[in-house]
Amino acid sequence: MTFVILFFIYKKLIVRYTENGLLAMNEIESFRKYILNFEKLEVPTFSSENELIENFQQIYIYAFALGIEKRFLNFLDVTLEKNNFAGRKEFIYEKLLISTVFCDKKLLGELKLNVMGR
Repeated sequence: MTFVILFFIYKKLIVRYTENGLLAMNEIESFRKYILNFEKLEVPTFSSENELIENFQQIYIYAFALGIEKRFLNFLDVTLEKNNFAGRKEFIYEKLLISTVFCDKKLLGELKLNVMGR
């Protein structure tokens, strides 16, 4: 009973995230909102196919980890159309999916632990 009372008294002092973890969580949540609301944003333009692949490879793993990869791929489709790369869609998808092979559950678990500061 004493523990329960102390818990409620000191509950506000118990920090769930470290300062760095909180900053990382804010960045992750901002990225998630960006992908989920892509229809409202200006579609980026790329000068080459390689530039597009490099840019999207860097963020695809995070979209995969957040469970929003389908929305991300819709965003990619719109970007491919705007940049006239729609004819190379299969090639670009293949390049992106190679990067996901390295994103396994253990890595995702370690990422979550680092962000939460535990």
